[in-house]
Amino acid sequence: MKLSSAAGTHVGLIRPQNEDSHLCAHPLYAVADGLGGHAAGEVASALMVERLGEISIDDAATPDAAQRELAEAVRDANRRIHQSATDDPAHAGMGTTVTAALAVDDTLCLAHVGDSRAYLLRDDELTRLTEDHTPVQRAVRAGVISPEEALHHPSRHVLAQAVGLDIDVEVDTPTVELRSGDRIVLCTDGMTDPIPDADIPGLIADRDTPEDVVETLITAALQRGGPDNVTIVAIDVE
Repeated sequence: MKLSSAAGTHVGLIRPQNEDSHLCAHPLYAVADGLGGHAAGEVASALMVERLGEISIDDAATPDAAQRELAEAVRDANRRIHQSATDDPAHAGMGTTVTAALAVDDTLCLAHVGDSRAYLLRDDELTRLTEDHTPVQRAVRAGVISPEEALHHPSRHVLAQAVGLDIDVEVDTPTVELRSGDRIVLCTDGMTDPIPDADIPGLIADRDTPEDVVETLITAALQRGGPDNVTIVAIDVE
């Protein structure tokens, strides 16, 4: 299958600097949202993307191998970020989310930590491929609160885990079998906070190219307040 892709980022309308990082280098894609404020979040997300860029595509020639390579890259980045935060007081408490994807044949392998997300649009129906690592999402899964209540919960941005905050990290590694016509979106919460899932298909289903998807989603996030840095990677399966 042939994939086409595009990426874009914007500081938003409130934050003083952009602490997001991204990677869009076929067949490897990622978004990372830095935590910690000042320059520290930017450092953490950049270290995450830097480590992903070190993956040898030759060593990830099968879906199983790709999953292992992605998960190990995230765990190694976790160690690097945690060590940097320990060594440099200016980096204390820094961390990052990550949602990364590696395409192998007809399979998209994912590695995910935090509350950045991956979506699949197929036949105009949207599926979220990742689950937010937040106490609020855990409460939704347990039936304590509804998905609608979660949208406006005051603690919805509190993370249960992120890359770099602890010496170890658990990495989700879902996969999806791709079909012609699929559209994949990786994004930070600067998109998903102002744009609910229900609105996403209507915004992107009729866009002609991944570049159009990226521009449309960033513009929509800004029009709805631009509360955070927003970063998008869009991938089309042809």
